[in-house]
Formats: sequence, C-alpha cells, structure tokens
Amino acid sequence: GAPPAATSEAAADGPTPAKGLEELGTDMSEIVSLCKRRGIVFPSSDIYSGFNGFYDYGPLGVELRANIKKAWWQDMVHRRDDVVGLDSSIIASPRIWE
Repeated sequence: GAPPAATSEAAADGPTPAKGLEELGTDMSEIVSLCKRRGIVFPSSDIYSGFNGFYDYGPLGVELRANIKKAWWQDMVHRRDDVVGLDSSIIASPRIWE
C-alpha cells in the first residue's frame, strides 16, 4: 500500500532540527571534560598551564579526526564532479590580505 500521509507541519517540512547544547542541559565545559577523560583531546601544553582554545588530540581523538576528515573528503570531493581536492599551507604572506 501507499505510505501514510504526513499529519503535522513538522513532518511535512522535513526532519526536526537537532537540539542545541542548551536544550540538552549541558555546556561546552562538560563536553571538554568528557573528551579529556576519554583521551580524545587535551588542552595544548596542559602541563604548562595550557593555551586557551588550543587542543592536542589523544589516541582516540586522532582516530576520530581522521574518520571525520575521510568522511567529509569523500562526500565533498569524491562524490562531486565540480570539486577538486586541494591541500595548501595556512600560513601566508600578510601582503595577500592587502
């Protein structure tokens, strides 16, 4: 038989958006704490008081990052005919911004 008809506006408009951290009752410090306990990320130079906003990847973080990068590259580069991959340095002469 035919699939049932959508009965609400949300169903007709597509999937509902993901909940934000506030709606889940958590904040970024809880996520960072969990990642540190699981060995995913650590604040850079943590033993020297660290650098705010910079993180080093632990063993699980290295694997997670590689998997995310591979999935993104597959979806955004390999599956499209109008995109080619490029890997370049992120350090450049300030003159390019003039």
